[in-house]
Amino acid sequence: MLPLVVLFLDVVPAGRVVVWDDSCGFCADWVRWFQRLDWLRALQFVPRSRLAAAHLPVTEDQAARALQLIMPRRVRGGFAAVTGVLEILPISFLWAPLLRLPPAAWLGERAYARVAARRSCELAPLTDHPPLSPRNP
Repeated sequence: MLPLVVLFLDVVPAGRVVVWDDSCGFCADWVRWFQRLDWLRALQFVPRSRLAAAHLPVTEDQAARALQLIMPRRVRGGFAAVTGVLEILPISFLWAPLLRLPPAAWLGERAYARVAARRSCELAPLTDHPPLSPRNP
């Protein structure tokens, strides 16, 4: 089955970059799933903590707020980035474009925004970096 999938995908190895917030356990879980399902190695995963060294067109603030997918001609963020990743993965490329249709896209954007607003990344960081401290007034 996998050889047939390759015929329908326009995939360059590591041709697209996923930037994610590595201080967020919820985000890290999803990225681990994406990495496991990226059988063709079409995605390169860059954590937010290494963003400055990667010289990518995404700011740390954008990466902290939402998943970012950097493609050859544009950058997608949030639910559009998740949809873009699913469109690349061999297991989901056939049904993932349906997520861009109006009812699914609208619901997906609202759900993504709601989850992103409620996550508490600084409470349980995954990296060796200390949690961000609140600014003193």
